[in-house]
Amino acid sequence: MTQSQSIRTKLIALAACALTAAPPLAAQSPRQTAPVAKASASIAALFLSDIHFDPYADPALVPKLDAAPSTQWPTILATPASPTQKEDVAALNRACPVRAADTSEALWQSTLRAIRAQTSGPSHAASHPAFAVITGDFLAHDFDCKYRLLLPTRTHEQFLAFAVNTLRYLYASLNANDEHIPVYTALGNNDTACGGNRLDPNNDFLAAAAHIVAAQLPQAEDEAARQSILRDLASGGFYSMRMAAPMQNTRLIVLDDIFFLTEFSTCSGQKDYSEESAQLDWLTAQLAEARAQHQNVWVLGHIVPGVALYNTFQKRINVCAGNPPWMALDSTRLAQVLADNADIVRLGLFGHTHFDEMALVRPGLGETPPPPGSPIGVPIKFIPSISPINLNNPTFTIATIDPHASTLADYTTYAASNTTGVDTTWSKEYTYSTAYGEPDFSAASVARLIAAFHADRSASTAPSQAYLRNFFAGNISFLIAPLWHPYVCAMDHQTGPGYAACVCGNSQ
Repeated sequence: MTQSQSIRTKLIALAACALTAAPPLAAQSPRQTAPVAKASASIAALFLSDIHFDPYADPALVPKLDAAPSTQWPTILATPASPTQKEDVAALNRACPVRAADTSEALWQSTLRAIRAQTSGPSHAASHPAFAVITGDFLAHDFDCKYRLLLPTRTHEQFLAFAVNTLRYLYASLNANDEHIPVYTALGNNDTACGGNRLDPNNDFLAAAAHIVAAQLPQAEDEAARQSILRDLASGGFYSMRMAAPMQNTRLIVLDDIFFLTEFSTCSGQKDYSEESAQLDWLTAQLAEARAQHQNVWVLGHIVPGVALYNTFQKRINVCAGNPPWMALDSTRLAQVLADNADIVRLGLFGHTHFDEMALVRPGLGETPPPPGSPIGVPIKFIPSISPINLNNPTFTIATIDPHASTLADYTTYAASNTTGVDTTWSKEYTYSTAYGEPDFSAASVARLIAAFHADRSASTAPSQAYLRNFFAGNISFLIAPLWHPYVCAMDHQTGPGYAACVCGNSQ
C-alpha cells in the first residue's frame, strides 16, 4: 500500500469512526505602499495560509542552508536532488513522524509562478493584488525535530537563526513576485522555535520575527505607531494598524492565537494562559478604540474559535452521550469578543485546518438566541493551505474586496494538479459568487448559506454539493458528506453545549 493510499484509508476510517459517535441518524524599515492612481469600486488581494515550507526536503542540503544567509538559499535550493534524497527523507520521517510531505521548494516555486500568472500583465490588471494576507504557519511540521536530528551539535541560537532565515526566504521569494504590495501576516502554531503549539511571550523567536513581519507592512502613520507594532509583535506576536489605501477607514487587528490553543503550553511545557488573557484584553480595547473612531475592523489570526471537528471525530467523542466536543481554543472568550463587536467587525480571516471553510460567529454563539436587534454576526473565512500534508492539492486565493465597506466581495480559489510542484498545472477551482449564488461574503450572505446547509440534512442541494467539492482541493467530499449535519452545526455554534444541542436535537 502506498503512503497516499494509506492516508486516504485512514481518512475513510476516521469518517466511519465519527459516524459511530454521531446520533443514530444524524530589522528593516517598513515597506512603502505602492502609489494607487485612483480607488476603484473593488480591489484584489492575495490570501495564503499554512505554507509549512520544508527546507529539509533534501536533507543533504541542510548543512549548506544552515551555513548560508537567506539570500543564498535560492541558489542552494535550486541544486539537483542528492542521490540519496528519498532514503534520507524516509529516515528523517521515521525519526520525526509526519503524516505526509509539507511544501517543498519545487512546490513553493510552482505556487509563486501560478500566482504571477493569475495576477500579472495587462490581462490580469483587475486581479493584481493591492495587498496580501497570510494567516500563519510558515514553518514545516516537526521543524525543530528535523533540525536537531540532522544537525545535532548546533546550539539553540543556530537553530533560531535557521528558523528566522526560513521566514526571510519565504518573504523574499514572495516579494520577487510583487515587491510593492504590503503583506499582512499572522503567525501560526508552528511558527515557533520551541516546538509546535509551544511558545513563550517575549522570547527570542518573536523578537526576531517582529522585525521581519513589520518590514512587510505598509509604513506606519508615525514613528510611535511603528514602535508600537514592533513592541507588540516582539512581546506576543500581535499588532493593530490602519490598513493602507485603497482600503478606507479599516483597522486590522492581528492575534497570535497559539496562546489560546487547547493544546498550548509554554516552551517549558507549562499550561499558562496569561498571554491569552492579556491579548484578549488588548483586543477588547482595540475594538473599543475602533468603535470610537467609527472604523470598520478585520481580525486576522490562525486558529478559528469553536469546535475542533477533526479532534472530536478522531477521539470518537460522542457528544450526544453528554461528552463535550474538543474545542479549538482554551476558552470561548475570543468568539464572545467577536460576537460582541459584530456591528464593526466586517471579516475574520484564519487558517489552521488546511481546508476551504466558512463560519459565522453570532451573538449568543449559537447557544442562546441573539438579543433582539443584534447584528447578524462576524463572517469567518478559513484560507486553505499551500501545504499538501493532508493530501490536499495546494491552493491560493485571489479575493475581491470592497475597500469602502471593508467587505470581502468575492474570491476565486486556484488549485494545483498535484502535491509535488513537479509538472504541476494550476487552474481555477471555483469562484464563490458562482458556486453559491451570493452577492458577497458578508454576514448576511454567510448566514443565508449556513441556514440553507442546516435545512439540507442530506447535502443534496447545489450549494451543499459545491461546498463538499470545494472543501478539500482534490475532492475528498466523502470525508465530510456522511458527517454533514454535525459539520454544519460547527459553522455557527462556538460553544460545546450549543454544538451538542444542534447535533443531537431534532434527529430524524
